[in-house]
Amino acid sequence: MLRNALRKQFVLLGKKPPLHLFSTILASRSPALRSQHSEPTLLADLQSSSEQEALDLVRQCCELGSLDQAKRLHASILEKGVSSAKIFSKYLIRMYAQCGSLEDAQRAFDGIAHPGVVSWTELVKAYAHTGHLGEAFRCFRRMLLAGTRPDLVLLSQLLLHQEPPLGLEEAKLLDAIVCSSGYARDLLLGTSLLVWYGRCGRLEESKAVFSRMEGRDAAAWNAMIWSAILSGEKKEALTLFQAMKDEGHRRLTANFATFAAVLDACAGLGALVEGRVIHRRVVEVEKLPIAGTLARSLVNMYAKCGELGEAWSVFEGVTGKRELRLWNTCIDAFAAHGQGHSVLQLFQLMQQEGVKPDQTTFSRLLFVCCYVGLVEVGYAFFALMITDHLLSPSLENYACMVDLLGRAGNLDGAQKLITRTPYQSSPVLWRSLLAACGIQGDVERGKRAAVQIFTLDPTMAEVYVVLSRIYESTAKPAIARKVKLLMKERDVSSELARSWIQISGVIHSFTTGDQTHPQTEEIYAALQKLEADYPAWEAAGTSNNDLTMHDVDEEDENSVHSEKLALVVGLMNSRFQENETPVVVFKNKRMCRECHSFFATISKVAARDIVVRDSSRFHWFRQCSCSCGDYW
Repeated sequence: MLRNALRKQFVLLGKKPPLHLFSTILASRSPALRSQHSEPTLLADLQSSSEQEALDLVRQCCELGSLDQAKRLHASILEKGVSSAKIFSKYLIRMYAQCGSLEDAQRAFDGIAHPGVVSWTELVKAYAHTGHLGEAFRCFRRMLLAGTRPDLVLLSQLLLHQEPPLGLEEAKLLDAIVCSSGYARDLLLGTSLLVWYGRCGRLEESKAVFSRMEGRDAAAWNAMIWSAILSGEKKEALTLFQAMKDEGHRRLTANFATFAAVLDACAGLGALVEGRVIHRRVVEVEKLPIAGTLARSLVNMYAKCGELGEAWSVFEGVTGKRELRLWNTCIDAFAAHGQGHSVLQLFQLMQQEGVKPDQTTFSRLLFVCCYVGLVEVGYAFFALMITDHLLSPSLENYACMVDLLGRAGNLDGAQKLITRTPYQSSPVLWRSLLAACGIQGDVERGKRAAVQIFTLDPTMAEVYVVLSRIYESTAKPAIARKVKLLMKERDVSSELARSWIQISGVIHSFTTGDQTHPQTEEIYAALQKLEADYPAWEAAGTSNNDLTMHDVDEEDENSVHSEKLALVVGLMNSRFQENETPVVVFKNKRMCRECHSFFATISKVAARDIVVRDSSRFHWFRQCSCSCGDYW
């Protein structure tokens, strides 16, 4: 019954990955959580050695959640000599766990001479329900070594609780156990495995699980779509959605979760055509209300496809009270487009409607203040968050403040702020300082910041590149070579830079120096002509001593960057009249300064607006200038 109820609720749920939501559902059913809202009640004393009486009292104690009473009852059971006290072990584990004492739950388990699968399940559940998934897995491994085979209930406990998420090793172990235990076709376990593999970026393993599931329902399809998205394969997510529609004419119906997932895929791809089609289907065919998760997904999709006006129309069309996450999504949309004053107006309107901001809201406000130069306003917002709204600044809030101080040229203040925060050991803050040093040209401070990041997170590929450039700029080529060698020795690599553009519903994708496109010869000829006819962009470019966290893959410095190829395809193949519709290019990493200068110049010489969405924000190039103010 519980499993069916879980699946029914998940099918109706919104945008978050399924497994996180399964955990929430299970937690909401916990008697311990319900007891938090009850008046304290004293537990009756155990009067006899009756098993039924003892069991009833244990259950009552689980409801009450009182550790003191749990310990008193446990002592009573031992004192009265309940004949089958061993049988109560699983209930004692549960009782202590629900009373908040995992140590006592573990001790109750350790007192069992030969624990069976039921007792192991209670212990695993105790750890999994309280967010100690690593310890739950250690118990699971001990159980396997002891020769006890898991049942469906135990496997469900491990798969339905993935916070904090674990890795690929655990996913593969569970997958193997699920198959060897005869549950390979189980829908609930399979659905959970799909998203776990997705979180690990293993789409092929997700496909293998999906292919063996029988009677796949909407929840399974939603999980598979999410797995593709979490693996970074957004095109595959849209392909899966089409396959779901093809199968759905017989027995499947897409729901809120489905549409939220595919709209996220459209947002990531910049697939405006597909996004509009899905929007029409939601409204005209499914007749679903545009609210909650669906509203957020639509606002996000239109904004990330460069259609801020349509995003605003969706936001305005939401009936009833607009919840905080929708406001944050809309504020984020305008912030990413550099619309600072609109963001401030949205914040005022949000407060007028009685919606209280959170740390995410203030992160977006501080982000905008950084990028439009509203330094004093940023200071005011940071103070407002702490004093008026009683919010503790998050890591992202502090990173925004470091950016803000750096933009104002106050690098001393930015560095002091880092050392005074509870997050001074986070590479995120030092990364913000390094970016600010690049903007301000402070080589020595940038070097120290890069070394600090390098110490805290040796896997951050771009820091190796930036650090080597810093040493080169200070006439220390030998040290620069050592940094590059260390990067190779540690097998540190960065995500492959990729850019794409959608033309007439078709997405054209490029990597650095790509020569796989059917129009490759024409593309490079057109690019060569642009560079030959309009060489002025070269003077505006930056040198190799770029200290900022932009697209700085050392091996690709002398190759044609992917965004240039996408731009040329857009100029070659678009059928719009001049100055009417911008060429919109998408990139998964930040633009380098050289390409930024090139795009600005081409926007003037080609008399076309050019829009680029990189990993940082939107850049709207018009007449040789950019909306970002050359700070990104």
